[in-house]
Amino acid sequence: MKKKILMIGITMSVLLTTIFGGFIFYRWFQEKGSNSGELASTQTNDILFEKDEGWGPCPPGRVCSQTATLYGSGKLTLKGDKNYEKTLSKNLVDQVIIQIRQTGIMNKSCETPTLPDYSATYKINLDGQEKTIRFPGCENELKRIEDLFLEN
Repeated sequence: MKKKILMIGITMSVLLTTIFGGFIFYRWFQEKGSNSGELASTQTNDILFEKDEGWGPCPPGRVCSQTATLYGSGKLTLKGDKNYEKTLSKNLVDQVIIQIRQTGIMNKSCETPTLPDYSATYKINLDGQEKTIRFPGCENELKRIEDLFLEN
């Protein structure tokens, strides 16, 4: 009888240890996954997307350039022809990240001849990669990205 009770005790101990260990592993894995989430690919202070553009000929006294900078935090600044700052929602920043990935722009060759009366340089930072593109390279892909948050 004592042997039977001892076996039941050992079996229960093993079972509880297995369940507890599995739960701890599950929580650790879940936390690790949420901290390195699929969309958390840029630090909040880092620049996610930047467009630096200029056009001409520029009449005297006018500003014919614009720099738009989107940070991972959602902060969007415009400096130049228009000047303002606003904060985009996390959902919208996530949409921008998804669109960058869906276009495949980070792995595309975007080399093309530049234009004489308009220039734009784009910088994208995502997943530890930085990409610089000069307009009109990858024009369609860039338009799909910037249409999410820039007024044209």
